[in-house]
Amino acid sequence: MKSYAAVVLAAVAAATKYTGPAGKTATGVTSSKLEITVALSGTTLTADLVQQGVATAALADADKLDVIGCFLKEASKYACSLASTAYTSSSNYTSSIITYQLTATPTVASATTALTAITGGTKTTDATKAYAATAWGTTVATLTLEAAQTSAGWSVTACKASTDKKTVDFTSKWTKTSATAAMEKVVKDGMAASTYQGVALTLDGSSWASGFAALKMTAGALSYVASAGAAIAALSMAF
Repeated sequence: MKSYAAVVLAAVAAATKYTGPAGKTATGVTSSKLEITVALSGTTLTADLVQQGVATAALADADKLDVIGCFLKEASKYACSLASTAYTSSSNYTSSIITYQLTATPTVASATTALTAITGGTKTTDATKAYAATAWGTTVATLTLEAAQTSAGWSVTACKASTDKKTVDFTSKWTKTSATAAMEKVVKDGMAASTYQGVALTLDGSSWASGFAALKMTAGALSYVASAGAAIAALSMAF
């Protein structure tokens, strides 16, 4: 039983949550954030990205608010997920999810460049998934992605625009199978120096105000690690 407990605890403890300083801002964007949790369970490596963007004023006609997060998935290769939220009416918004693969440092040319114009070595746009109109304050109902995005390891677990039409929350997951501890180390080591985050706003559908830069992420303790350890210890004692 003790050996079983040790295996379970080791698997749980492999998950590490990384947070950084406040995310980028831009003209018309008050704040943003990025959090990433990296875990290796057996041979499955995952990175869960939690993103948020907050506009200064409520989105209105033709407005779009975009957020993006990029991390080092393997040596010199980056994975990025972008959520674009558009005002469609006083009742509804639409979201589109775009995922990218880059072979060099992610770059957005200027503070007036759309995040979709991100560059970095050879850029592969996996696909764009557009969702049906959704009521403000409601999470997009069916969060499937295009086949090319799924093949690249991506899935989406949440996408929502607030009732005040200012805040976008977006959670995506990247998964790699047949992974090793060495691959996990590359991803975790890259959190401090090779993670990039951005936010952008357009008020007319063509002119953008954006902010994009490296975000130094730091590892923090996950509360459920200790809780799981305590539960396993209690279970072991029961036998």
